[in-house]
Amino acid sequence: MRAAVADRPLEEVVALITMLEQSPQYAQATVDALRAVGVNRSVEDVTRLVGLLTRPPRHPTAPTRRSAPPPSAVRWRT
Repeated sequence: MRAAVADRPLEEVVALITMLEQSPQYAQATVDALRAVGVNRSVEDVTRLVGLLTRPPRHPTAPTRRSAPPPSAVRWRT
């Protein structure tokens, strides 16, 4: 995975990560790619990548994730 993300332009890395995120079967590959970016790229590149990955609209065709229930809906064990 390192070779796929270490030296490629960030736009290509964004495209790869976005593609991997589309399928749950590639969840670990997505994590590995993000980790490789964090370890092998400069802080500036990582910052820019985060900006590119979080820029709206994000996955317009992907199902929305459910938000966490409100604290009042959580039952705490005592």
